Amino acid sequence: MQDIFRNDLTNCEELTLKMWEERTLVHRGAEFMLKPLHPLL
Repeated sequence: MQDIFRNDLTNCEELTLKMWEERTLVHRGAEFMLKPLHPLL
């Protein structure tokens, strides 16, 4: 399990509040359109 976690850490990127607030309209639109599918994912 720890090996999987360490591997995940190498494939991730820190998301700061500034980055979140500056996401593009395309990203915000995709989030809005996919929100109803949240329970299925």
